[in-house]
Amino acid sequence: RKRDVMVPRQVAMYLIRHEINFSYEKIGEDFGGKNHTTVMHSCEKIVRQLKKDQNLLRDVNSIKKEMGL
Repeated sequence: RKRDVMVPRQVAMYLIRHEINFSYEKIGEDFGGKNHTTVMHSCEKIVRQLKKDQNLLRDVNSIKKEMGL
């Protein structure tokens, strides 16, 4: 797994879950058949990272603003 792909994918999963409220199963399907537990782990990891990484928080807020969320 390459970090340059992994983190953006996790952020996308997080945003879809927390802003659009898709199920973990639906998100997993949309991301190429990933298991729902993989999606859960990704979302939980981003939640933890947002609490301690100001750069990530800024980036996620910028994405949300750009998307009108």
